[in-house]
Amino acid sequence: KKTRHHGAAACLPVAADGAAAPATTVPSVLGVLTGDAALGPRGAVEGRSEFCSVAVAGCEAVKDGRWYYEVELGTDGVVQVGWAGADFGADDGAGDGVGDDAHSWGFDGCRGRAWTAGAAEAYGGAEGWKKGDVVGCRVDVDKGEASFSVNGADLGVAFRGVAGPLSAALSLEDGEAVRVALDRGDLRFGPPAGYRALGDARLAPLAEDKKAP
Repeated sequence: KKTRHHGAAACLPVAADGAAAPATTVPSVLGVLTGDAALGPRGAVEGRSEFCSVAVAGCEAVKDGRWYYEVELGTDGVVQVGWAGADFGADDGAGDGVGDDAHSWGFDGCRGRAWTAGAAEAYGGAEGWKKGDVVGCRVDVDKGEASFSVNGADLGVAFRGVAGPLSAALSLEDGEAVRVALDRGDLRFGPPAGYRALGDARLAPLAEDKKAP
């Protein structure tokens, strides 16, 4: 089981001006893999069960190249962000998510750990992340390396031997909230030189991206 560590406000991420994310019928860029999550517009998600897992929907799983996306923290608790392979298996009730099986790789900045195959190593420093931080998630599929950053500060290589095809995925405890950014125009600190925004792998435009006639 995970150790709960919620932030002061457990809710869907707010807009940049501090307003609550409005209700919408626009499809989310995310899909629930296991457990229960509240999905909002523009990549917003809040955990609603023990340790739900979600993945980016509508993007092709990346098989080669170098890719990048970001996760903005709406709370400061236990979230594992990273990448999942085609055989990724999660168990919400058991508290197993991204990084807890051999086909996923996740960074947990709350506890300063990098997780894969259910094992963790110290990563990211002891200070821990905080609400409002932006976590950069990048993968070099050709080299099999995954790395992370916080607010643009590179934390170094977290994993080697990462095997594609890969999808962006993350797991959240009940009440934890984040917003996922995929497209270059939405990214705060990237993509880094030589990397592509994960939104470039989108299979079709989102309804919210289409211009009105």
